Amino acid sequence: MTSILTHGAQLLLTFVYYGVLAISFYGWGRAVAGGLRRIHPSFESPGLPWLIWLGWAVWLGLLQTVHLFLPLTAAVVIPFLLVGLIVSASCLAGAIRGGWRLSWPSPDRKTAYFILLLVLAGAWISSRAMLHPMNYDAGLYFLNSIRWNNSYPIVPGLGNLHARLAFNQSFFTYVAALNLHPFFGHGRSVANSFLMLLTIGTALHQLRPILARPARIMELAPAQWVPPLFVLPVLGFLCLFSKDLPSPSPDLAVELLLITLFLLFSRLWANYLKEKQMPIGEAFVLVFLTATTMTLKLSGLFASSLIAGLTVLAVLTSGRQRWRTGLVLILPAGLILLIWMVRGVMTSGAPLFPSTIGYIETSWSIPREAIREEAQIITSWAREPWTDHKEVIGNWNWFGKWLDRMGHFPVQVLYPTAYFLVLLLGNRLLFRDRQTGPPGMRPGWSVLPSILLASLVFWFFTAPDHRFARALFFLLPVSAIIPLAARLHERYHGRKFLAALGILFLTANAHFLAWTVTHPERFFLISYEGWHPIIEVPMQARTTDSGLEVNLPVTGQQSYDAPLPSTPYFNRHLQLRRDGDLSSGFTVVREPLPKNAD
Repeated sequence: MTSILTHGAQLLLTFVYYGVLAISFYGWGRAVAGGLRRIHPSFESPGLPWLIWLGWAVWLGLLQTVHLFLPLTAAVVIPFLLVGLIVSASCLAGAIRGGWRLSWPSPDRKTAYFILLLVLAGAWISSRAMLHPMNYDAGLYFLNSIRWNNSYPIVPGLGNLHARLAFNQSFFTYVAALNLHPFFGHGRSVANSFLMLLTIGTALHQLRPILARPARIMELAPAQWVPPLFVLPVLGFLCLFSKDLPSPSPDLAVELLLITLFLLFSRLWANYLKEKQMPIGEAFVLVFLTATTMTLKLSGLFASSLIAGLTVLAVLTSGRQRWRTGLVLILPAGLILLIWMVRGVMTSGAPLFPSTIGYIETSWSIPREAIREEAQIITSWAREPWTDHKEVIGNWNWFGKWLDRMGHFPVQVLYPTAYFLVLLLGNRLLFRDRQTGPPGMRPGWSVLPSILLASLVFWFFTAPDHRFARALFFLLPVSAIIPLAARLHERYHGRKFLAALGILFLTANAHFLAWTVTHPERFFLISYEGWHPIIEVPMQARTTDSGLEVNLPVTGQQSYDAPLPSTPYFNRHLQLRRDGDLSSGFTVVREPLPKNAD
């Protein structure tokens, strides 16, 4: 009974925290949108979920900047939350003064059931996020990175202690901020679960016209409702399958951001193809979110770059005041990327670690050859794990084993790819009798699958581990369903169209349904006792040649949330830049050359 009450209280606290975050981020989004409206007269305010996404991205960018100088403690983070809350409150007060009144929908059984379903889904997601971290990398370096962010400002040369601490993933800044250090400490449970709920809410908001009146499915263009409708099962699968809801994992965050970008871009692109224009407000949110996605993890860089480039190009070719519009779209996103690259230089000397592009030689820089080796290890592991990278890099011997390994992921890779190819054939057959196709959809519809396919090519030649491209595979069929549904919408009406749509929906999600039926236990894989504690592992202290004491796990490589500094890789040449001051950063003493060396 006690555990149930504890779980209920912690679940309620989590819901309150979600609400505070959503309201605060909305306030930040409204503030930024209001400022841009004064700069650009054509800037219109985005919809509710996009304002929350914008506020989240702005808030994260500001905290990345602040963390250059201060640790992310509650004293630093809470004022940023309060600013957003105050702006939201002032917006509400202004609306009430202007005569606005809150109107509740007429109570009916269908609405009540829908709200109850959403609350239960939110409670289930929150409870799943309360489990202990299940992602291996959470113990390897995720939690360690977050602890550094909570304890110190950005630390120069942190990658010298542990190369993975130099990955410069802004997601860890986000999680560290949610910890409200030292008072809360459960940011790892809130971070991805909040983004998951926000992504689901975004899809439902886009479906709102049809949810309110299902008959409108015959009136509205499929490009408006096909992406969110077919993305919802993907999100459901990720909730059940992913181990990253309770883990502070950037992989799931990047997946959710790519899905969100796809939802917004597909709608804006369809509007551009039909009306030859793209609304500046939502285009700004899209470009700003692409920049934020790049900072979360490099696996989202290529797809985000393509979406951002096409969005900017579409806006500039469809409107007036091109210089002003271009600056509004590009400068804020560029500033976010600049701050992120500065942070990369601080932690490793390389703005795009583990790439040596833009490498700067400083007293704390990771040696260039060590960065190259780290990049090779990542690529090698993605191609053929548990094999020395020197045996993998520079040849194609790994390809057969990699191809066989991809065959072990029917839900994540094989079925979406095969179904996409079938849809391409279907589109070809339906479009063959007409060059134009559905109004506003051809030839531009091919942009969406082209972005995803190009991103998969980039993924294949860099780090072809399926978990780095799950969202791309899941979105491939959706990108081909949009023009197919538009063609069916044009040809058929009433029951014929609904029957065709039902067949599309069932076949598009057959792999999710089959997986769910064979894994019913996943529905019960949630916490029933509140937040689970983080695993503690025995550590041992070792001293480097300079006298620096570091903590290493007694067995294995995972240190979880061990006291700082901790690393699974002991380097006797490691030293602090200032004795006794961890915030001064780390450097590696190069071994002197033999006296007889040239």
